[in-house]
Amino acid sequence: MFNFGSAGIILAATITSLLLTGCADNNDPFDVGRLKEHRQGTPTPATSETAIVVTSTPVPEQTPVVQEETGESQTTDVIRIVTWDDNRVKLVSFIAGYILFHGHQQKIEILETEVEGYKATLLDGHADLVMETSADWHQGLGKTDKVTSLAQPYTSEPDILIGINAGLTERAPYAISVLQSFAPGDKVIRELTARMSGGRMALRDNVAAIIFLKQNEDVWTKWVTPDVAERVKTAVATGNNSLCNEWVTTRPASGMLHRVCKDTYVHP
Repeated sequence: MFNFGSAGIILAATITSLLLTGCADNNDPFDVGRLKEHRQGTPTPATSETAIVVTSTPVPEQTPVVQEETGESQTTDVIRIVTWDDNRVKLVSFIAGYILFHGHQQKIEILETEVEGYKATLLDGHADLVMETSADWHQGLGKTDKVTSLAQPYTSEPDILIGINAGLTERAPYAISVLQSFAPGDKVIRELTARMSGGRMALRDNVAAIIFLKQNEDVWTKWVTPDVAERVKTAVATGNNSLCNEWVTTRPASGMLHRVCKDTYVHP
């Protein structure tokens, strides 16, 4: 039997610790940009390393995320996109919202409703945009209903239209230009939507949207001007997969954590 003595025991413990540390550093295939966090269901704040860190630990009875605007802004309006529990709707809504936010610095809010709920939200002006609306419903609207159709995003489904509240035309003409050209490709969207369905490895809508933007630049860059395209590419390259550039956490008097967007929105 070997007798290492005290020095030998310390040396052996040190080597064991180093080996365990090295083994823990595995190569997670999802650890690209911020995709790892979104696989776990927690978006990573697009802040510097010295910014306040958002913990992934669930907070009991956490108050919903609040977005608020700070600083001077030429574009005070928000574009509200209405979605519901449908992966394709969520995916294309995020693609459109990402291009408008990062390319035009247009404040975007995603509103979730029940199926068919988009009709009331468009008619009453609570929402500005829906990426899938029924052509039959649109044709049945009255002359006083301020809903306009802009495009048919899917060649295989001509009865699906992009619809807006008519007031958006004057408020954000650059958004109208993007939406009128919006045609992501039926096959591409179908394949990404399939990857969002069920299972532990399913993609979230924002992650699927980033994949689309990375792999289909030849498609979406045709919808925007070159300078807008460059801003979107930069956001994608830096790993930003949210509709915000600067997130912070606050703890109001209620004691519940709020995750707040502190962006300033200035249309270039």
